Amino acid sequence: MIDLHSHVLWNRDGTAVPEDLCMDRLREACKDGVTDLVVTPYIRRGVTERSWQSIVDRVEAVKTKAFGAGIPVRLYAGAELELDDHIWHFLWADKPDYCLAGSHYVLLSVRGSADPGYVERTLYEMMLKGFQPIITRAELSPFFYEYPQRLLNWLHQG
Repeated sequence: MIDLHSHVLWNRDGTAVPEDLCMDRLREACKDGVTDLVVTPYIRRGVTERSWQSIVDRVEAVKTKAFGAGIPVRLYAGAELELDDHIWHFLWADKPDYCLAGSHYVLLSVRGSADPGYVERTLYEMMLKGFQPIITRAELSPFFYEYPQRLLNWLHQG
């Protein structure tokens, strides 16, 4: 099984996971049948901003620690990006930085206060530039309760 959305990085994630808890979470994931896991720290410009290289370096450190602890999971770098007016600071059409495992799939968090028109335009632009957006936890966002038809429209767009 593949886990595409996980907060397990110590000292690098908005969830502030301690190193020992990181290893515990990886062990639990393996017990649940996870073989591959994309590490996705939460990124919001000016708040929890991390360079792509710092994420890659930290994932490599976690890989080394997990291997040494006998945890049989393959780890990949990714990120969960806040969909706001700074999104293009992180995404470049010719580079998969901040995407999931070197792909062009982008994990996005949409705040409840987001402007529906802006979200729709940005998702469309992302797809035009070759990215495939994936919205996280849509069921928890008031945004999608107010505009459920938009979510369905975006789903049909890909």
